[in-house]
Amino acid sequence: MKERKKEAPICPRCNGKDVRSRIRTEDYWCRRCGYIGPREEFIRKEDEVR
Repeated sequence: MKERKKEAPICPRCNGKDVRSRIRTEDYWCRRCGYIGPREEFIRKEDEVR
């Protein structure tokens, strides 16, 4: 299996993976619950998952 270069963003509120980036503000927003936040909240480190 290939390793992904970028980790998929995950919504910190609802754990949804349907996250879109907002180009102008560089925020991410979740299409499932409508949460908007900075990139750091959505990109999880591998240490946190395991």
